[in-house]
Amino acid sequence: VVEALDMYGCDAREEIQVFVDTCVNSLTDNILTKIEVYPNPSQNVFNVNFNISQDQNVQLRVVNSIGEVVFTEYLKNYIGQYSTKIILDNHSKGIYLLQIITDKLIVNKKLILQ
Repeated sequence: VVEALDMYGCDAREEIQVFVDTCVNSLTDNILTKIEVYPNPSQNVFNVNFNISQDQNVQLRVVNSIGEVVFTEYLKNYIGQYSTKIILDNHSKGIYLLQIITDKLIVNKKLILQ
């Protein structure tokens, strides 16, 4: 357990979370923009769109609730607008995690399969 206190001895966890969120959003805004996942929830197909502003190796993964990777796609040295359809019609209903992994960051989006 890490205790975060400010210079007055008060709990500083909220301030740290704001700082972390700001840094993550700044990185995401500079590298990945226009991230869209729809429809969500879906019955079997998710449309995924995003723009990458810097040359990056990118991996798209969908992970189920027990950590199994059920979908993977690799993009080597990619830059620009990207669109794909992720079809999960052979998978159980539930919550999945879409991960967009670049050389510099990881963005997670929750997918709900109905």
